[in-house]
Amino acid sequence: MTLREHADSLFALLSSKLGEGSLKLDNAGSALFSVGGTVFAAALAEEAETLVVSGLIGQLPADGNRERCLREFAQANFNWGGTGGGAIGLERETDLVYLHQRFFLPLRAPEEFPGRFAEQLTLTRHWTRVMEDITTPLNIASAIRV
Repeated sequence: MTLREHADSLFALLSSKLGEGSLKLDNAGSALFSVGGTVFAAALAEEAETLVVSGLIGQLPADGNRERCLREFAQANFNWGGTGGGAIGLERETDLVYLHQRFFLPLRAPEEFPGRFAEQLTLTRHWTRVMEDITTPLNIASAIRV
């Protein structure tokens, strides 16, 4: 089985577990898809024998919260403690922040791919909420309960 066929089989397995339509890599070995509103990109690098799956966290704020967000992401990247073994990265031109996971192919246990993707989905959503919490001003009136 080629690495492309292996990657295609991983996406077929993921599609069946998610109950989503047929997730497939295009002719260039890339895919763009959404799971419950969370956007993902995938890229197969056959020469490096890897599949990189990237979950979009959001756009880094341009205001005073930028440094705080970057600090949170740097702490998460330290020893992969908050990334599940992946890395949070910033796209320079757009300031978009992603959680990247690299899968070395072929996977020894392909049946574990949907579970590993589910962990990435959970972490991507977590970091999206963290960034939203940092950048959303607290409405004191709605926070106080009488």
